[in-house]
Amino acid sequence: LLAVSDLFTERNQFDMMFSTLMELQKLHPPEDEILNQYLVPAICKAAAVLGMDKAIAEPVCRLLETTLRSTHLPSRMGALHGVLYVLECDLLDDTAKQLIPTVSEYLLSNLRAIAQ
Repeated sequence: LLAVSDLFTERNQFDMMFSTLMELQKLHPPEDEILNQYLVPAICKAAAVLGMDKAIAEPVCRLLETTLRSTHLPSRMGALHGVLYVLECDLLDDTAKQLIPTVSEYLLSNLRAIAQ
């Protein structure tokens, strides 16, 4: 769905994508890291296209925060791709205040680990 969404031309297609993937994320066990590595950037892409109002931004930010703490490297890379989608859209101030410190902390801690 993430790859096919490049062909979407209407807002309702992204709305369907967001609602379907959020439902899948709720019903599927979080231990399925292989699904999560694709699910998170797809949800973020749909959310970015739809706009990050409060109803969309809060669950997406929680999902990103959780995934950035994952031990599964491909899931964390998927979360970073998702962050790029979210940062490309117009963020509400509250969303930016919640998301940017989390991403900054993740990047700084990982850059320190690589530099040592």
